[in-house]
Amino acid sequence: MKKLILKKEYKIIKYVISEEDEPFACGEFDPDKAVAGDIYAAAVRERISSSDTYFCDIGDTRTAYLPCNSYKTGEMSLLQVKTAPHDGKGACMTDVITFSGRYAVVEFLPSPHVYDTYTCRGDKNGFSAQIKFSKKIKKSGLTKLLGSIAESCLYSFAADLRSLGYLMEIIVRTEAETLCKDGFITDDDQFKNEIEKFFELFKTIQSRFEERRTDRGISRLYSVGFFEYINRVYRISSFDSVITSEPCFVGMVKSDAPWLNEKINLLRESSSGYDIFTLINASRKLPSLLGKRIYLKCGGEIIIERTEAMTVIDINSSSASLSYYDVNAEAAVEIMRQLQLRNIGGIIMCDFINMDKNENEKLENMLRELACKDYAKCTVYGFTRLGVMEIARKRSC
Repeated sequence: MKKLILKKEYKIIKYVISEEDEPFACGEFDPDKAVAGDIYAAAVRERISSSDTYFCDIGDTRTAYLPCNSYKTGEMSLLQVKTAPHDGKGACMTDVITFSGRYAVVEFLPSPHVYDTYTCRGDKNGFSAQIKFSKKIKKSGLTKLLGSIAESCLYSFAADLRSLGYLMEIIVRTEAETLCKDGFITDDDQFKNEIEKFFELFKTIQSRFEERRTDRGISRLYSVGFFEYINRVYRISSFDSVITSEPCFVGMVKSDAPWLNEKINLLRESSSGYDIFTLINASRKLPSLLGKRIYLKCGGEIIIERTEAMTVIDINSSSASLSYYDVNAEAAVEIMRQLQLRNIGGIIMCDFINMDKNENEKLENMLRELACKDYAKCTVYGFTRLGVMEIARKRSC
């Protein structure tokens, strides 16, 4: 079972996500800090011609950057945070505005960026849009039913989209399958309402931006709520339960994630003053899990060193009595969990215990299967000539 455990300290929400009672992700959400999904009226500053990148100002102490080549320095632009500031780096921004819901992801793309490569549905006046489907939706009948609803929404937005100068893309998520039964849609209003809600939200944000552009005011126009943040990163529909000891989260669920109403469990804090993380043993487990050394059940150990350029992981057999492959296999499972728990991104080099070629291939295939379960994009490239496993992982928040 996958559980989301929550507690609040002043404005900051702290969370732990566990699977089979073992933490695999943790973090905190500060509403005052920029997170992935926040939308800004930003000022485009200096252009770095060698990399087609602009530096831009979103009001943060760290300069944000925008990978793009179609802006003029000094102009105001509507931008969304793609990757939040981290490790001393500023936020990575995008001009594609994205809203992520339970059944659909809706994107608004500035027209000049996509006309050349877009597969368009449209009317004679040039309205352009696209509908995509999750690769996990296999039944063509469902894609036809859901696609027709999405298309009707797109046509109803056509005039507004033209005036705004944006194209719209709808990506139907796997969760939308739950709205279908025996080849029919049992509740199309939920799917349609979600798309319409995002469109109205975008219009409101666009209106705010026009006001700010007039007075050239840099400001945050839209803040991602906690449950939207969690949904973007971890896919909130996959949780079996939400556990907290604070009643305020019940109200947040009702307004922001009503489909979790039946999954939220409100526990009382113990009379001895222990908080929710202590009651579920997270306070005991997390410090040992986030240290430099992680001790394996077999007796082996993992050493994690984070540097500016990459993360280096060393696996030692130590006091383990198992075969080298068995120690490496246990270490591989723990390493893939650690990448999520610490939200490690970039280049990761793992020095496993030396094995023969067949065992290396077996371990490589195992790591690729584990990488598929990661909530972030994780690619296993295999062993280098030096016998070091090369992995690349994209930070998702």
